[in-house]
Amino acid sequence: MPELCVGERRWVVPTGSNLLDALNDAGLHVPYSCRAGSCHACLVHCEVGQPLDAMPEALALDKHALGWRLA
Repeated sequence: MPELCVGERRWVVPTGSNLLDALNDAGLHVPYSCRAGSCHACLVHCEVGQPLDAMPEALALDKHALGWRLA
């Protein structure tokens, strides 16, 4: 199962989990508006590892290459 780490917090999430829901369910309160990748309110930076991205085309390739993801 995938593992998420934010600061000192570390927890396992079910395979196929939505990153936005996993973060918000853990109490991290990632902002969002559209849930479709168009508003970019849920932009997060992944420092280590790369979560699967269902819609990589929703984010500019340069940001994607630097570890940014739409949760």
